[in-house]
Amino acid sequence: MTRALAALVRAVCGRRARRALRATRLWVRQRLGLSFYRPVQIARRVELHGDPEYGGWRICPDGVGAQSVVYDVGVGEDLSFAASLIRTYGLRVWAFDPTPRSIEWVERQPRSPELRFQPCGIAEFDGAATLYLPDDPRFVSGTLIRDGHHGGGAHRVLVKRVATVMAELGHRRVDILKLDIEGAEYGVLHDVLRAGLDVEQILVEFHRAPGSADYAPAAAAIQELNRHGYRIFAVGHGTDFSLIRTSGPDRRT
Repeated sequence: MTRALAALVRAVCGRRARRALRATRLWVRQRLGLSFYRPVQIARRVELHGDPEYGGWRICPDGVGAQSVVYDVGVGEDLSFAASLIRTYGLRVWAFDPTPRSIEWVERQPRSPELRFQPCGIAEFDGAATLYLPDDPRFVSGTLIRDGHHGGGAHRVLVKRVATVMAELGHRRVDILKLDIEGAEYGVLHDVLRAGLDVEQILVEFHRAPGSADYAPAAAAIQELNRHGYRIFAVGHGTDFSLIRTSGPDRRT
């Protein structure tokens, strides 16, 4: 076996080992109630876009094309999801993040003209909000929700509702809405559903709400999404859920 082939085998086996270890840890955390889990509710074709080790998200490719509208909310220091969609479908992605470190990082990256970055946050209201930065300077993700892990400083940032962004950009429909916003997803999801916005797929990472010992807010959010016709078609990284609209509000398929 050549050195190059041996290195390739070690790399592949290493990735498999890491994935197996993550899967085992996730299983244990779920059984201990430390991680939220809900099973897939409906069968759909699934594609993974982005870095499978960190920033990958699962979409349903049915109906996705060059004219599709994608909102990538909460990018941190990873644009692999948006880049993969642009490369695969030739569509346009609007990315959002108000974190100063994320803004600086995005501005330094070579990126497609089809990626439109807006240095603002998405919330359930329009205006100014306080963004709390993580305790550990190695981490980038800030949050609009005060908790015990984001005491690394605070910034005032601009936030907008999804409905406001759609009106400003002239979008009547969003094909894929991805939310990785460190606890603010609950208010945003409720606002999107209450406003009756035309959103086909919702990809969301659920976080524990401050003061909550379990994932009761996530369970309630899934129930609300189900009532509005959304079903889980893929689960990744434990608390990353992909949902697709299968019917109108309060109508079961």
